Amino acid sequence: MNNFWESGFPQILTLAGLLITAYFGPKAVAKTQGKNKVEEVKTEGDNTTETMYIQEMKTIISEYKEQVKGFKEELEAVRSEFAEFKQAHEKEVKEYKEQIDFLEIQVEERDERIQELEGENESLKNENTILKGGI
Repeated sequence: MNNFWESGFPQILTLAGLLITAYFGPKAVAKTQGKNKVEEVKTEGDNTTETMYIQEMKTIISEYKEQVKGFKEELEAVRSEFAEFKQAHEKEVKEYKEQIDFLEIQVEERDERIQELEGENESLKNENTILKGGI
């Protein structure tokens, strides 16, 4: 075993290891740094994309809120217009009902008067028949 250490083979292996490390080491470091840079760019891109997405969503939400506000205002205007229409319509209906009630009373009075006149007419026919000498 002592001969092995004295033979110079370990020094040759060490030198070969240094040469291999010197040749492939920078490539490995560059490759690792490249991968790290790619990951960093991806992360930055993801962050930028996420930031843009959030900003776009804020814009969409604010526009949506404006539309909803507009719809609420339109709905309130329609409700107000409908309430006015309903009041006017109810007033007209009330007036028509009053007219109908008045006319029904008039019709009932006329029906009663017609019945009175028919009864009176029947009495006059009987009296007329008696006066003409009939039975």
